[in-house]
Amino acid sequence: MKSLLSPAVAERLTHIQEHQEQYTPNERVAEMLGQKSLVMLIGPCAVGKSYLIDQLVTLNPEFRKSRSFTTRPPRPDDTPDTIRYLQWTDESISTFCDDIEAGEFVNFTFHPKTGEIYGTALQDHPGTYNLMPTLASSVEPLEALPFQQAPIIGLVTTPTQWQQWFNKREFTSSTDRAARIGEGISSLAWLLTEPRASIVANTLDADAATTIQEIVATAVIDRDEETTEQLRDYLESQLR
Repeated sequence: MKSLLSPAVAERLTHIQEHQEQYTPNERVAEMLGQKSLVMLIGPCAVGKSYLIDQLVTLNPEFRKSRSFTTRPPRPDDTPDTIRYLQWTDESISTFCDDIEAGEFVNFTFHPKTGEIYGTALQDHPGTYNLMPTLASSVEPLEALPFQQAPIIGLVTTPTQWQQWFNKREFTSSTDRAARIGEGISSLAWLLTEPRASIVANTLDADAATTIQEIVATAVIDRDEETTEQLRDYLESQLR
């Protein structure tokens, strides 16, 4: 259970939450972001986003992992190189408020249901091309940030491969498991209706990492809609 914030800090945080849509990074942060690209990877849980990110980082030093911060509790699949935790204390939240008011963060948001805070700072995007697993609902606000470019890469795989990978995942409850499948269905449906997004099949016989590098370098759009539809239909069947 989270500790209660002091009235003064709670008031500052409420004010920031009420005005989160008006937030913009300061001039220094915006100038630095203009020299970087954000590569948004969208797809269901267990399509291999983390694996491909590790491959790309190994293959090309210009590709780096984006990291984010959050106040939510840790999850089994969290890793220190992709997420850091903001403590729910007066001292930590007060520092967060200071940085927001100074425009030092790249972006932040409050989860509409839980109130948990999510966001990134400049140091969380250390590469020329910064790889970030992203929800479809986050694409529009991320595109509004002053990155040099922000290509959208959808990741899919075959239903059989997805099931094998998904079975290896740990979930906090059956509700959490169903929610992750639901998020995946939403992501796939969005990808099928978003022509600006490339869709890459991550299968054992495909070199998805090389394909992603080529898409980012050339700004071409490459869409595997057939595999996407197959996976969407299969995920939907898992919730019936």
